[in-house]
Amino acid sequence: MKVGRARLGRGVCIGAAATVLYDTHVGDYAQVGLLTVIMKGENLPAHTRWEGAPAVPAKAEGH
Repeated sequence: MKVGRARLGRGVCIGAAATVLYDTHVGDYAQVGLLTVIMKGENLPAHTRWEGAPAVPAKAEGH
């Protein structure tokens, strides 16, 4: 088993049943959707939305 830190910025929203693995950084006000998996070592920029397993940028609403 490996351990490491997950750094979450200000105002981050992590959806229900989402998994954030170790050695990650989620930028300020980023949003992680339901059931999303953030893989180890990923860096999610501030003010972005993510979804899926593994996480990919969320599609803009209304498009």
